[in-house]
Amino acid sequence: MWQDYTAILFIIVHATTFSWLEVEMEGAHGWAVNMPTSCAFAGWTWYHIAMNILIFLTVASISNTYKTKFKNSWEQYLSSILLWAFRVVVYFCIEDIMWFVINKHYGIRKYTKNNVFWHADKMWFLGTIFLNWVALFGALVLGCIEIASTGKFTVVREIVITIVFLAIACLISLSLVYNDDNSLPDKTNCFGEHSTLFNFTNS
Repeated sequence: MWQDYTAILFIIVHATTFSWLEVEMEGAHGWAVNMPTSCAFAGWTWYHIAMNILIFLTVASISNTYKTKFKNSWEQYLSSILLWAFRVVVYFCIEDIMWFVINKHYGIRKYTKNNVFWHADKMWFLGTIFLNWVALFGALVLGCIEIASTGKFTVVREIVITIVFLAIACLISLSLVYNDDNSLPDKTNCFGEHSTLFNFTNS
């Protein structure tokens, strides 16, 4: 029974931690706009390419071959690929939303088209990117197909857990007061004179 929940719990913890790591690197400046990474293509940086590859591999490492009885082996492989793709989408949804929840410069209140320049060119619907609704609808369809063909509830169960987690996180975010101070942190205690924030007129 517990094994039914290990994959989604791992994804929630890993994606949230990854969001935290991104916040620590990017601060108030999303989409790696002030990071030393260079542009790759289609508005993506090489940082984003590397990040996506890591996420694809991470989700693949916890998504085993789909276990159930099928008439043909290709059905099992297709089910495994679909489950992996579903979990990748879930990972990105958690990672994207938690970036705002964790980031002291934003909070979920600033998850809007006006505050998020890197998503401003996308279509928005009911307070979020329309693509998120497409992903949710696709996941629900996939869940219905899984129930009808196998009698299992893996996808539906993981959708519900993800929605509950994000809903709680967003409610907590709404109750917090965020600091929009954009001043650079003092890291001289960490790096001494090697810190980029050190007064290097002394050198």
